[in-house]
Amino acid sequence: MKAKRKERVAGVTTKRIAPLTKAEMIAAIQRLEAHLFLKLKNTEEAFGQDSRFTESDRTRWAGVNDAMKVMGIKADNTLPDNIEATDIIIKRVRV
Repeated sequence: MKAKRKERVAGVTTKRIAPLTKAEMIAAIQRLEAHLFLKLKNTEEAFGQDSRFTESDRTRWAGVNDAMKVMGIKADNTLPDNIEATDIIIKRVRV
């Protein structure tokens, strides 16, 4: 990550964060999608697929997932959250 510069504004010290690179933005979006997908699968396990909680989590995940498709970003299935979500799906199928 790039260095942060401090600026003085009206006697207050603030941190200015350098802009993300394209690769860093993609990685951040992939991490967010993986986190939301795992949260969705955990909610499905806890409350069922027709729960209002599940619907809310599904809507959040689908929004990020749709944006990724539009931008041509593929999910990173090697992220820990995606691996854990896949394990949940496999356990459900085996039962």
